[in-house]
Amino acid sequence: MNNPELGWCEPHSHHRFCSRHLAANFGKEFKKGHIKDRIVPLCSQLTGHKFSLHWNVLVAAEPRAQQWFADKPLSRWALAYDEGKRFGIMTTNIAESWNRAIKVARKLHITALVKSIFHKLFDRDNWVFTVTTMKRGQKGGNEQIVRLMEGICTCNKWQTFHIPCSHVLAYCAKQNLEYKCLVRRKKGTRYKNEMDFQVSGRNKGTSSGGASSRIP
Repeated sequence: MNNPELGWCEPHSHHRFCSRHLAANFGKEFKKGHIKDRIVPLCSQLTGHKFSLHWNVLVAAEPRAQQWFADKPLSRWALAYDEGKRFGIMTTNIAESWNRAIKVARKLHITALVKSIFHKLFDRDNWVFTVTTMKRGQKGGNEQIVRLMEGICTCNKWQTFHIPCSHVLAYCAKQNLEYKCLVRRKKGTRYKNEMDFQVSGRNKGTSSGGASSRIP
């Protein structure tokens, strides 16, 4: 990330930490109860004031946390101080879901790979795709139509927040939307990692995708 010859340095790109991986690393260092569960809510606060409240609770529970975070710039892991680079995305779920979606296509030659990805994503004639909200009890299960070239979505959130087209899928994933393309209409999943298995083993029936702003 820091090698200027590779082109991954600012201002060409911006390095940010996944909050779930950060929490896992913190948990390996400090094995005090469920203290690592405070990390994701800490990272996800939108204002400096709320961030400070969560931070003070964490340091009170584990004073060594202050030293552990000393070499980790706030802009890389705290949403309140991300300088507008994260668009609210705090995990690598989107990349993992995308890896799963093109698992087979990755074995193809580059031209075939690009064509496969293109056909998975879009209605070639109209540049239209859909997302379906996840069903949660009586809520969810709604289908939204995104017209990429027109910059509009039936949920009206794209127009309201002026999210660039390259972040449409990211925004939908953050809002617990499940991607489904018009061409194949195949439900996408992502690879499960160590943290998923840890969460499912200890907290069955709960979700690890969201972060509450409430201080535990």
